[in-house]
Amino acid sequence: MRKIAYRMSSQKKAKDKPDNVVDAPGLMRYTTNLGAPAVQIKSTQPWRNRGVNKVNNRLAQRAQEIRQMAQEMADEFYWNQTLYAAQYSFEPVVGEDYYLYSRHDHSIFLSPIAPDQWDQVFIGAFYLDSDSFWRVAISHPAPIPPYYSK
Repeated sequence: MRKIAYRMSSQKKAKDKPDNVVDAPGLMRYTTNLGAPAVQIKSTQPWRNRGVNKVNNRLAQRAQEIRQMAQEMADEFYWNQTLYAAQYSFEPVVGEDYYLYSRHDHSIFLSPIAPDQWDQVFIGAFYLDSDSFWRVAISHPAPIPPYYSK
């Protein structure tokens, strides 16, 4: 019975207040009386512009990273395709350096002989990793694929 009476009294109190009176005016984020200055809405355009610039810069950076990764993948594909198509009469050992050369008839061949030990047209140095991928050897400058142009 008391709960019902309490509810009725709180509803009655709420109805007794005029529309322009607030229970806790100090806790409101905006002015609550008629004599207060008008609320001025600030422009959100500078905030939006900063957000758009941040997003655009981050997306441009990610796009550049993806382009670089795609170029690296294309280089890996080219060199693996080239090295598996090259002529050689031995089974390459994983982790050993091998050297790619070009003959005068423009055919290519792979050799374990280093370029400073004989006079052939040197293309690049590579090694075979454990996943059967040909990688550019660190001991020599990285060759540039013929299709690549800056």
